[in-house]
Amino acid sequence: MDALLLACTFTFATTGKGQEVTAVCPMPAYRVLAKCGDPDRPEGGWTVYGAWAGGHGSTALCRGSRIIDYRVETA
Repeated sequence: MDALLLACTFTFATTGKGQEVTAVCPMPAYRVLAKCGDPDRPEGGWTVYGAWAGGHGSTALCRGSRIIDYRVETA
């Protein structure tokens, strides 16, 4: 795995809208991706994409659902 991706900081929150993950990474362009759905059925679900970010962070929200998996995508 790329050393820059290992340097990312991830924070998680549960809101009235669902679960969200925010990534802050030391790279020029990236976004966080979250797989949403039912943890008991990981083969189902959908992926949400956070906005492209610089150093300010990218957030993906699983509306009315839970985060099954997450990762960072670079430009």
